[in-house]
Amino acid sequence: MASTIPQRYIEALNRHDPKACSMLYAEDAVYLGADGVAYAGRPAIYEFYVRALQNRDLKTSVGRVAQTGNILAFEVIVHDRPMGKHGQANALDFCELTADDLIAHKAFFAPKPGAMEE
Repeated sequence: MASTIPQRYIEALNRHDPKACSMLYAEDAVYLGADGVAYAGRPAIYEFYVRALQNRDLKTSVGRVAQTGNILAFEVIVHDRPMGKHGQANALDFCELTADDLIAHKAFFAPKPGAMEE
């Protein structure tokens, strides 16, 4: 069964709702952000989203989604940032999911602008 995480995550981001974002994670989840910092546990992940969602103009959508078993990868398109000539997403999220469709581990990758154009 396909995970509902990508769409629920985008909806929470677009509502600028740090609680909804953090509730997508298991209580003992680990999130490795683009800043290289590992946020361990739902409270730390919540605090990350409180800071990250201070930009009230953030608008995102889901790009391509790939899932095999409990491994999920999906593109996050940020609409106020330019996309490359091939239309790549602005970020890629890689997740390991729990049996109840929560994020156990997540890593975020944001390529430098233009890095995926050639």
